[in-house]
Amino acid sequence: MNDQWRITRATADEALIIVRLVSRLLTEVAAAPLPMPEDEATELCLAMMGGGNYFPILAYSTAQPAGVLCLGRGQALYAGGEFGIIEELYIAPEFRGEGLGRRLIAHAELVAKEKHWKRLEVGAPRSPRGDAAVLFYENSGFTRLGPRLFKALDE
Repeated sequence: MNDQWRITRATADEALIIVRLVSRLLTEVAAAPLPMPEDEATELCLAMMGGGNYFPILAYSTAQPAGVLCLGRGQALYAGGEFGIIEELYIAPEFRGEGLGRRLIAHAELVAKEKHWKRLEVGAPRSPRGDAAVLFYENSGFTRLGPRLFKALDE
């Protein structure tokens, strides 16, 4: 077990680190790169962080980025108002199996309580790793809600 974790809400200065970790997530889970160049993704990350609806949390092992959890704000009547959505969660392969994902979720729960949200939601990827992701979230206290779907809209 690594006792050298530092888990903190990300700052604007760490936007590129967030982008690079999320890029690794997308490459691993969807076998697809970010849908835009890294500099554009960094600017988008900064804009989302500045908009008050996107709360990235970073984990470091010593000075090396080890993982990221990006938390978004949703609103719905069924949830009683605002709630948190885990939009992205990635642990670098060399740090998996050490409880870091659970630590990031615990930090996300602190952010949710600070914001007075009543719940956190997450969608699991449809991939060979999807079943393992669902099991991980269930073991972290999440309950199945059903499949999550999306429709891409042309600009």
